[in-house]
Amino acid sequence: MAEAGVFAALGWVASPLMKMLFDKAHRLLGNSMDEKMEMLVSTVLPGLSLVIDKAENSPNKTKLGAWLKRLKDAYYDAEEAIDLLEYQLLEQNLKTEDRRTRVSLFSLLVPPCLQNIMLIKKRISLKIELKIHIDKLVQIAKEANEFCNLLEAPPDYASTSNSDRETICQLSGIVFGREKDKEVVARLLREEQQPGLSDRPGVPIIIIMGRSGIGKTTLAQYVYQYMGKQTYFDLLLWVHVPRKFKAADIVKKTLRNIHSKYGALHVDNYDPSGSLDDLAARMSRMLGSKKFLLILDDFWCDAEDEREQWKNFISCFSGWQPAGKIILTTQSVRAAENADLADLTEIKTYHLQQLEKGEFFKLFMHHAWPSNRSMQRVEFKNIGYKIAAKLRGDPGTAKIVGHQLREKLEVSHWERIAEKDWLGDNMKVRIWSYQQLPAHLQRCFAFCGLFLKGVQFPGQFLIQLWIAEGYVKPVDKDNQGSMEEIGERYLNELVCRFFLEQHVLDGNKIIHYQLHDLLHDLAERVQGDDFLKIENYSRNVPPHISQILSRSENIRHIYLPMSMMIVLQDKICLMKNLRTLICYETACTIPKQLLREILKNSKKLRVLCLPSCEDDFPDCFGNLKHLRLLHFVGSMPLKKLPASICKLYHLQTLSMQSCESLPKKFCRLISLRHFITEGETMPYISDVGRLMSLQGLKEFTIRKKRGHELHQLENLNQLRGSLCISGLENASLEDAVKANMGSKIHLEELQFGWKSDKSVADEFQLLDALQPHPNIKGLRIVWFTGNKLPNWLLGQKSTLKHLTALHLTFCSNLEDISTIYESIPKCEVLSLTTLSSLKELPLLPQNLTRLSLVLIPQLSYISENDIKMRDERKQFMLEAAMEITKYMKERYPPLLFEPTKGVVRRYLYSVKERSSNCEKLVSKMTEIDPWDDDCPEHQLLDAWEMCMQYHLETILNKNEESKLILPSALTILEIQACSITSDALSNCIEHLVCLSELQLVEIQTITSLPREEVLHTLKNLRSICIEHCYLLSSLGGIRALTSLTELTVKWCHSLNSSNELPSSLERLIFRECAYVDVILDQSDLPKLRVLEVHEALCVQYLREGCRTGVLHVGRLPCLKELTLGGWKGHLKGFNSLTSLYVLMVYSPGNDLASPIHKCTIRIEKVYVDNPLLLKKMLSDLTISSIEFVSIVCFEGESIDDDEVFQSLTSLKTLHLSGCNITHLPMQLKNLASLEYMIINNCPNLCEIESLPKNFSQLDIEECPTLSEKFNNHGSYQVWIDEGTTIVTFPKEGQTMLRPSQPTQQENTSYPPNPQRVLANQHQSSTTAEHRHKGIEAIPHDSLDYITGQPPLHVSTGNVWFKAQFDEAGPSRTAYEEVDADEEEEEIVPDMRRQCLLRHTP
Repeated sequence: MAEAGVFAALGWVASPLMKMLFDKAHRLLGNSMDEKMEMLVSTVLPGLSLVIDKAENSPNKTKLGAWLKRLKDAYYDAEEAIDLLEYQLLEQNLKTEDRRTRVSLFSLLVPPCLQNIMLIKKRISLKIELKIHIDKLVQIAKEANEFCNLLEAPPDYASTSNSDRETICQLSGIVFGREKDKEVVARLLREEQQPGLSDRPGVPIIIIMGRSGIGKTTLAQYVYQYMGKQTYFDLLLWVHVPRKFKAADIVKKTLRNIHSKYGALHVDNYDPSGSLDDLAARMSRMLGSKKFLLILDDFWCDAEDEREQWKNFISCFSGWQPAGKIILTTQSVRAAENADLADLTEIKTYHLQQLEKGEFFKLFMHHAWPSNRSMQRVEFKNIGYKIAAKLRGDPGTAKIVGHQLREKLEVSHWERIAEKDWLGDNMKVRIWSYQQLPAHLQRCFAFCGLFLKGVQFPGQFLIQLWIAEGYVKPVDKDNQGSMEEIGERYLNELVCRFFLEQHVLDGNKIIHYQLHDLLHDLAERVQGDDFLKIENYSRNVPPHISQILSRSENIRHIYLPMSMMIVLQDKICLMKNLRTLICYETACTIPKQLLREILKNSKKLRVLCLPSCEDDFPDCFGNLKHLRLLHFVGSMPLKKLPASICKLYHLQTLSMQSCESLPKKFCRLISLRHFITEGETMPYISDVGRLMSLQGLKEFTIRKKRGHELHQLENLNQLRGSLCISGLENASLEDAVKANMGSKIHLEELQFGWKSDKSVADEFQLLDALQPHPNIKGLRIVWFTGNKLPNWLLGQKSTLKHLTALHLTFCSNLEDISTIYESIPKCEVLSLTTLSSLKELPLLPQNLTRLSLVLIPQLSYISENDIKMRDERKQFMLEAAMEITKYMKERYPPLLFEPTKGVVRRYLYSVKERSSNCEKLVSKMTEIDPWDDDCPEHQLLDAWEMCMQYHLETILNKNEESKLILPSALTILEIQACSITSDALSNCIEHLVCLSELQLVEIQTITSLPREEVLHTLKNLRSICIEHCYLLSSLGGIRALTSLTELTVKWCHSLNSSNELPSSLERLIFRECAYVDVILDQSDLPKLRVLEVHEALCVQYLREGCRTGVLHVGRLPCLKELTLGGWKGHLKGFNSLTSLYVLMVYSPGNDLASPIHKCTIRIEKVYVDNPLLLKKMLSDLTISSIEFVSIVCFEGESIDDDEVFQSLTSLKTLHLSGCNITHLPMQLKNLASLEYMIINNCPNLCEIESLPKNFSQLDIEECPTLSEKFNNHGSYQVWIDEGTTIVTFPKEGQTMLRPSQPTQQENTSYPPNPQRVLANQHQSSTTAEHRHKGIEAIPHDSLDYITGQPPLHVSTGNVWFKAQFDEAGPSRTAYEEVDADEEEEEIVPDMRRQCLLRHTP
């Protein structure tokens, strides 16, 4: 089998890839290759194919294997020589272009003829080197003819490898022969616990056991699908268990599963942090008394420590009465034995047998013979029986082999496969199936084995990796699409051939891929010695890894965590042929010196994925001439990229979180295809037009600066996805024509934006010249001041027939969009925002599913009923408007006016746009500027009062009905700051049977929601949001909305009716609304999970005497989160909230009265804005379960009341935000359970002290006084007493410190670059025995003590330091690693006891 793996791993070198390499060399070397090319095609390549095919059964396997390795090495050497020559040509082209456009000092000093001589000399040297490598490759390849004689094969042997034709395959969901097994397992799931076992605390477990590949996972999936159609279980959860697992990892995956699948039903957001106890408690809350089925797939539990972890996991279900069951699938008898914890839970084992022969044959033939084609020859069926008998009943193998047979429906082909000897070893058949793949797919599949088992990787990233490695090749001279499209075909082929599994993440359109464990083993087998995958070994590196590392010259691809990169730095630097270096650890940084050494010695790298440096990157990337993909992993933003990156002329993909600035010569990356930043904005790229291969450019800003003109887009015809073009006020009509937007055939979304609504000459002509390609699907136009849109958009000659989304924003002069129905018939999303001149909404496209109308003052809708009852309604609305205005004038303090100020401003703008015929109003509006921040509030409200009266009279004085006619397919409707009456709204939505979301914001002409008869037809309406509708007095017939799950009503001050709410509600939010107490009292809300009631000081003055002052919450059995903001009344039934998990109470000004009467309840998270309020709450509540407390916006200078925290015996996390405190509370030191603290935006905080002994981590953000005190150059580490505390001063929210792995350095010299090394819970022991038990030592070169004295430097010996604490204070002790028993030597005897800081610049 080892030899078979060798031939499978190296077989691709004898494929057409060899000819493609020679073709490339021929183009570069010219006529000197003609003779070799002829010989290659006629004799060498056929011989190679023959040798590979016959080698497996040859007695000369060892010799053949060694020859193939030499051939592979020669292939790589030739490929790299071609790479260098192409690099030199790219460099020459850039220099030629530079000489044409710029005058440099070099060009002035060196004559052009001499420059050309230098370039020609260098090119000749590279061509000679390439020719040497090609000759060597040909010489080795010719040896194939010698092996042909040994193999006794005919010279005219024809290869039987598969053709490269593209196949289309649908994954079958049919399961064969497992119906009885499914019924048995389902019956076991339904069975109640046996008598006498019900007192066991764990969850009953069913083990599905069977050999590898027999179909355990398929059966589990079948059961999962079957039970999903039943009503027996409330929750269905699936978790893949890694080979080496920890209990906490399984719980985290379970929580993630619950949150991703049922997140909308759970308030408890997924949080991966915390101890196992914390995670178990969170799981118990989320599962509660629900019936759940948890399937743990691919369970291994062979070692004793894994058994302990399994026991810990099962113990997570103790202490509560879970109503669920667990299914384990495993192939290990030992694992099943270890899983049987008889004292903790009930175990039942189901031994899965292989499929019956008849069912297995059905499965095999299902994949071997096309279902749409009849089998006319009985020979195929007979041969199929013969092949199926050799597959040992392995369903996975049957799929793969069946697919290979399906590729060639010829009897001779089937007979040849039937003659293979596969008995007793399914790996043989998998290797054979792998060998049937085309060579390009072989390499792509083998590369996937570099990832860890169970890892899912995004498809686009995988394709970019394949392209960077050179695995993706054009299929013919016409190239049939881009490299990415070819790579996507490769991906689909591997999925169709069952070599890759496809997954769509919940709530995410991005498709991820994964290898099944058995195929992962195959990928590792066929990788050969080129690949090395290293996990995070906590102890010594395993022997097999050490053996591979000893042959470092063979390693070309390595995948490892940062901790192991530090440990194996010297070994990695010896890997001279390294092509791929992927560090998969994201929450860390890479030391600069380590990066320098690796890049200095790894000049052949094509793929480099690594974390960011602690500060700026060293300028050491220039020698990576082969680099294609550079990915900075993690979420840390970069300040700037090193200038040497601009020399990476082969670089195709550059990916990072974000970057503040780019090097000036960034445009020299002429091969760049993907520039990926996760941030919202991209840095400016000067002369971006030179990046003609670029496929992604999120934003292009036109500036009046050279290199940032609009015509830079002229040749960027490979752009894909979306493009935002802003700053069009700086563009000329000539540049717009040159931009040639019609040639960007791959773009899907486009935005054109001006800076403001100030009219610029020729805007219409400019936009007309920017006509995009007809393939465009989304278009947004911002700040366009023309009065009409160009014909290519909304004209008779519109070309955008495929447009599905149109956004028009701040187009103040636009008057007419009447042709939208005919121009863009496929439009599904239409957003119209701040179109002050638009007077009429035309007939809308029938496919429209989402409509947003925001601040369109000329639009107004009124019904016939409004006209008939004009006088009555006008009087009612004017009186209500006067009352609201009076309320706002008299009761609104300035602090609380801010949320409404924006509404007032927009309303004044809206009325101003339609009031040109009202002299009094025009005169008033000219006196003030509503957008001026210094405009007095009373002036704004005076203008508001006048505008309200004018607006209502104008709308209600209309004599003709105006209807808002909407397409019936509409699912989301948003109306903001427009004029529509209640009856007009009813008429507009009553036929929208598909409507699921309704938003009504800042509409001052609505007094009520539609009546029950109208809302009853809206069966799909799930969410309603109403904000700043000041005249809304009733929620109408809202109880008729039986599907409504979320209702938000904010700043509706006139609400005064006691409408009954629908019982389907799960989330309910009221802010500054009266009658909330009455509405809740009259509603039955058994499903409500979130309730927020926010009331300001002034609410009591509105319709005073109409409120009960009591909030009834006792009939909310499912309530998990309760927020009370400024509530001055009382709570009734609070003691009944048994599911409550989060409580947020914000005090109304200085009134600290708690709304909660004395009761006992279990709450784990509490948010307050005053610690005294927390004290009052704790005196009224009997709570021992609070683990998280957040104090926000506290204005006091200290929190020193001893009673505030003394009862918080379970507190683990404390959050302080926006507080005015100068120091931390003294009583924190008495909280033994406190482990973690987050402090942000506390500008006066200047001391860190009074922390408990068990404290573990403190994160500090935006605390300038504290940061300045410690110079804020990086991150700090604090030792307090016997514990270790991490203190981080993150930059832009980033916190990164990780425990390091122990390292062994042979020669330590000063000054090396400081490393981030963390000491873990240092003990006072000084013996080597304790150090090797996990006490991590700190290299002397990584410590810098802030003591007012320069740090002590040791330049000889291998010295390690460890921080110690005793009654006399901390000390730093040195140990000689060579002789661990030497007596310790005191180096720094006196340091402050309070804390010891280590600064990492």
